Amino acid sequence: MDRPLEITFRNAPSSEPLQAEIRRQAAALYEDYPELAGCRVAVEAVHERQRGTSTYLVQIDLALAGRSLAVTGDAAPDAQSDMRTAIATAFDAAARALAAPPVPAGRPAPTLSGEVILLDDAAGHGVLLAADGSQLGFGRDAVIDGRFEDLAIGTVVTYAEATGGSGPEAVTVRAVQPDEDFE
Repeated sequence: MDRPLEITFRNAPSSEPLQAEIRRQAAALYEDYPELAGCRVAVEAVHERQRGTSTYLVQIDLALAGRSLAVTGDAAPDAQSDMRTAIATAFDAAARALAAPPVPAGRPAPTLSGEVILLDDAAGHGVLLAADGSQLGFGRDAVIDGRFEDLAIGTVVTYAEATGGSGPEAVTVRAVQPDEDFE
């Protein structure tokens, strides 16, 4: 570890037990992946307008020699919505991202389908649930053939998955029209 672990809480209460859990999970990543040079964790409470509830979003930025990865985990409000679930989900995604081989540059990614499960208009990012059950983050600039603001929770989308400088994420996200066959 070249840089110390950074932990930030945004609009979410911090506690020593939660910080200890993040330190424990980060230590496990450092042990399993000695090439890991730094880890930044941000825990954020995100208000969902449609449901009038909050969910927790955890962003983990990992620094490695020659590349970086960014992964997101969340705890949906209809599940056991707590920060520990979101933290565990994010660290599981981080471990998968570190274990996955990088996609070679220029190689086309397959078109996949999923459903939008979280949107943060203010921050310009969202999370989708892939058909295989994994969760992938995407940014405002990943939306094509439409606008980020036109997406809603439950929108079915097609996307390509990319790994590289920003880790596993959904790219070329496109809403599927109700009469469109995408399979």
